[in-house]
Amino acid sequence: MKYRYAFAIALAAITTSACSKSAEVKPEQIFATVNGEVITNKEFETLVNIMSNGSVTADKLTPEQRKMVTDRLIMIHVTAAQAQKEGLDKQEETALQLKLMRNNVLSSAAIKQYMEKIVPTDAEIKAEYDAKMGNAPREYKASHILVKTEDEANALIAKLNKGADFADLAKKNSTDPGSGKNGGDLGWFPGTQMVPEFTAALQTLEKGKITQKPVKSQFGYHVIKLEDVRDGTPPPLADVKPQIENSLKQQKVEKYIEGLRNSAKVDIKSAASSSSSSVSSATM
Repeated sequence: MKYRYAFAIALAAITTSACSKSAEVKPEQIFATVNGEVITNKEFETLVNIMSNGSVTADKLTPEQRKMVTDRLIMIHVTAAQAQKEGLDKQEETALQLKLMRNNVLSSAAIKQYMEKIVPTDAEIKAEYDAKMGNAPREYKASHILVKTEDEANALIAKLNKGADFADLAKKNSTDPGSGKNGGDLGWFPGTQMVPEFTAALQTLEKGKITQKPVKSQFGYHVIKLEDVRDGTPPPLADVKPQIENSLKQQKVEKYIEGLRNSAKVDIKSAASSSSSSVSSATM
């Protein structure tokens, strides 16, 4: 979705509530008035949030920034008022955009309110943790020698098969600056951490053995020695609890939306289906 369009959607939160009457707002809540129309402090804070993508609050603005946002807010109101005077809000395209903006804001509000009510139970959190973390990837302890060519790798394998010390060869030949100086030692790592070719080779090795053919990857050619294997250790529940809670909330929101749709009477016309396919992806 284009940024300009997204910004327009977000501004609907302001423009759809811009017709507040002075009697409905306490004096201390008024930020400004434009031709008698009240602009509240909350409206100003909302625009600050939109313009900064939520990274700045109104109380943190510099004087220059505050003036810039104020000018933007006044501009929105005076031009919107002029548009209404000219009847632009009655034009088909504008009316449709306003309808979409309003519904988008209401949709976001409904989802936000529903999500705020969701409090995953300890049992739900534990079940989700077990489902997602119970099968942690296997971990390997291995060493490798990385070289540029297949011939170099084959020569090293031949030396190792004749009894050469792996660590010594790694220190002298490996182009991996991290592990080379440590004799090729990579320590413990989950299989998912390495490139697929490297992990696939590890899975074929026995403890203490080396690859008998060079393993090619995007980095070069590897000679790999498997030191040990163990079952993966999942992170403590406390460390991932916030992520799990958020995941559960997202799942419940999706079910909530699905339930609303299933209970609604939806009739998508064939013409709408065919026309939607011609919409350029550049506009989304």
